[in-house]
Amino acid sequence: MGIRAIARKHRIHRRLVRQALKSAVPPARKTPVRGSPVFTPDHKAFVDGILIGDQTAPRKQRHTSQRIFIRLVQERGFEGAESTVRRFVAARRRELGRGPDVFVPQSHVAGEIAEVDWFEAQVDFPEGRKKVYFFQMRSCYSGRIFVAAFFRQTQQAFLEAHTLAFRWFGGVFQTIRYDNLTAAVRKVLRGRRRLETDRFVAMRSHYLFESFFCRPGIIGAHEFLADTAVDEWLEELVDKLQLAEPTATAERRRRFEQRFVNRSDPHRSYAAHTDVIEEIVDALLIGRKLVLDYQGRTRADQPLVTPLALIVFRRGMYLMGDVEGGERRRRFAIERIRSAEPAGRFEYPADFDPHAELADNYGIFSPEYPVQDVRLRFIPALADVVRARQYHRSQHFEDVEGGGVDLVMRTTGRELVNLVLEYGMTVEVLEPAWLRERVVEQLETALAQYR
Repeated sequence: MGIRAIARKHRIHRRLVRQALKSAVPPARKTPVRGSPVFTPDHKAFVDGILIGDQTAPRKQRHTSQRIFIRLVQERGFEGAESTVRRFVAARRRELGRGPDVFVPQSHVAGEIAEVDWFEAQVDFPEGRKKVYFFQMRSCYSGRIFVAAFFRQTQQAFLEAHTLAFRWFGGVFQTIRYDNLTAAVRKVLRGRRRLETDRFVAMRSHYLFESFFCRPGIIGAHEFLADTAVDEWLEELVDKLQLAEPTATAERRRRFEQRFVNRSDPHRSYAAHTDVIEEIVDALLIGRKLVLDYQGRTRADQPLVTPLALIVFRRGMYLMGDVEGGERRRRFAIERIRSAEPAGRFEYPADFDPHAELADNYGIFSPEYPVQDVRLRFIPALADVVRARQYHRSQHFEDVEGGGVDLVMRTTGRELVNLVLEYGMTVEVLEPAWLRERVVEQLETALAQYR
């Protein structure tokens, strides 16, 4: 078979056939030598000068690749990409002998520092596989590790595990390092300062040890990196952003805040209700009833509640639960709960679905009226605004003569009154009758205050 026939059969060029007949090894590809029309020798010499000068400069005054790129643009009129500069800087640093940092092993005094954290695993039991949470305390001096297993990662387990660990180690460490565990930290403040939970403070006061918290995210690294070269590098990164380039950093922040604005709606503050929230969360997780000291708008009572769900609605928090000896299911505003005391245990109902229970409601409160058609008529000037919003899963819109629009939903709930009042004179309730009457009553009451 000839060369032309082989090329036709395999659909390749005749030149490839001749190369294959000449040698079984494909010839080496010729890589064209590309020049650097943008990153010129003058630019490279400028960067070399910076890198050589950095070798004798203090650590916090050395240039990053980004800073070198900025200087090239500002001082040499460079028009290329930052990635080009980064690649060149990385290669030149290797040639100049600046390799990876050398890490010095840590040295600790016996009984001085320990580290605490949680991890989880699936464990096989005779009745089946379950998730188990493990509390771990590690001595930084000896490396010995105490581990305790719990079915719930609660504050009670967290405090109990400390007692067991101190008993196992035969004493209490001077300082214990933590990640930002919710059982110990109420609020993360600036740097490493923390607002600790009351129970954690009480335990520290009893055992007389100091707490040390990691900084969150990449800035905080992790407990085993504290006081190491990595921790120093992360601290240096923050310092560079905040201090080394104050003018550039301030300008970037100004531009960001100028272009991206967040205006928060009025919302409730729960700083004074942390203990109540912790009790509610623990009760939901482990299946424990609560006796609430509740100050409602019209009455105060102390119901025994089986907690079912913690709900966030309109920037507020509410507890949904069943009340024994009274209304079967109530919603409790968290800021109105003065205290929550644990009572007996209960088995969480496996068939309870809060999403299904609230699906037809407009809002979260127990409806006074059955689910029915709701029709709200908006003026033409608001038609496009209303169409662009999602009010309820059952909603649809109907055009009205003259340019207005009807919002039609099949729902119920007293929060519908607030929806209508929010739009004021731009909306009219057509149905149901009870909603129209409630809105008229509210408007007449408000009007009376101005007369």
